[in-house]
Amino acid sequence: YANETAGSNWLAQEDFAIVFGIKAPTTALTANHRILDFWWLIPYIDQGVISINDASGNRNSTGLTIVPTKDYIITIRRADDDGDGTYLFYTRTERLDNGVITNGTPVAIGKPVNQQQAYYLSKANEHFLDKTGTLSYLIFFLGGDDGTHVAESETWIRNKYEGTSTSSSSETASGE
Repeated sequence: YANETAGSNWLAQEDFAIVFGIKAPTTALTANHRILDFWWLIPYIDQGVISINDASGNRNSTGLTIVPTKDYIITIRRADDDGDGTYLFYTRTERLDNGVITNGTPVAIGKPVNQQQAYYLSKANEHFLDKTGTLSYLIFFLGGDDGTHVAESETWIRNKYEGTSTSSSSETASGE
């Protein structure tokens, strides 16, 4: 497993997005697999369905199913899409072998973002999903409602999976 405890590891704003590639564990349908633990975002593959912990530690189902040993792009956004002041987790999967994209049911957010905590990729007793699932590229950024960055991240992971070019002619503005 890996963890990062050197920095302050808190976020200055509520909205963020995380996009990652994953090969689903062989036991995805019969076991519970924590994917990562970033304090304010703790997603699981829970008996074949992606679930996310809320602030009380309860797992909330997104309704998104995962097929064992298949490769996916999983996108999780913490955002207030309707502007009512209530942030939710919005989850999306893309199965890479057939291109099927599915949007999940929005679920309650996790813990407050302004708490200093360690980031864990797996845990010591989990051994990266028991070595039957593999966490691949992981892209994290502030601004969960920024559709451009989300789409660019998904495209980059998709291109890596397909073996096509990931070079870009665009340039990031200074300070970003």
